Amino acid sequence: MRLWRISAHPGLAGIGGTFANGRWHTAPRAVTYAAEHPALAMVEVLARMRIQPDNIPRSLRLLAIDVADAGVSHEPELPAGWHANEPTTQAVGNAWLSSGSTLLMRVPSSVLPHAFNFLINPAHASARKLVEVDLGPFWFDARLLR
Repeated sequence: MRLWRISAHPGLAGIGGTFANGRWHTAPRAVTYAAEHPALAMVEVLARMRIQPDNIPRSLRLLAIDVADAGVSHEPELPAGWHANEPTTQAVGNAWLSSGSTLLMRVPSSVLPHAFNFLINPAHASARKLVEVDLGPFWFDARLLR
């Protein structure tokens, strides 16, 4: 299975999660977010970053993550209205990270219905088997930012 990230900081150590809260965790937990498709990775970045047409980041990279065993994931049961309640999703992610039970957690995207993201637990023993491939610079078409 191949997962996707767009980031200025290659690497799967989850350092960004130690500095800021995300949809599925609270800081200071190490976690890496990835998407099932590069387009979803882009939409997720646009939802989190405040990008202006005259200030498009030039340091972003398109990163692919190759996962040898797709069967090492967990998919949580979520309550109705989960997408409008970030503390609920953060509690789910925090519990999963603390359990260390699986390498990946498959979660629905809150910005694109019927699409899925994956959280990667860098503390899981299988994390060292992941292969990240830097596919080069990533840029946003300015038309997306109008």
